[in-house]
Amino acid sequence: MDSSEDAVVTSFRKGMVTVLVDGMQLEISEKEVIRIDEEQERQLRAARVPRTGKERKTSERHDGNSHGITVDLHIEKLPGGSGISPDRALDYQLTVFRQTLRQNLRHRGLQITFIHGVGDNILSSAIRKELDERYAVSCSYTVGQPGVTKVKIH
Repeated sequence: MDSSEDAVVTSFRKGMVTVLVDGMQLEISEKEVIRIDEEQERQLRAARVPRTGKERKTSERHDGNSHGITVDLHIEKLPGGSGISPDRALDYQLTVFRQTLRQNLRHRGLQITFIHGVGDNILSSAIRKELDERYAVSCSYTVGQPGVTKVKIH
């Protein structure tokens, strides 16, 4: 599972794992899960990646010339998305949206392009409502091509 959040396995059957992540219960293929015991986690957190000099410090502003990041929120494109029932898809997509924003709020000047598709405008409306109500101080957004919302971190 491609997530920095901690997850708790709640059940395991026929090659599928049910996990609880950020209050959501997800059913995903066991191939998408890597178990990390406490010692492995401690070692991973203590490991230092050597800097090449090309990386940015998190406190630096992005200069606007960088392309930023793109997140495709189509459910089939998200890790673990294939195991999500249609009635939980919107919640899962919004969880990925929120996690992406939270993880990148310290990168001032960064542009994040969220691809949500055109559809019935349910996901795009929910994203823009959240940006207006929750993240208005931290970032701004513009509507790009149909099906795309571009967010700039302040």
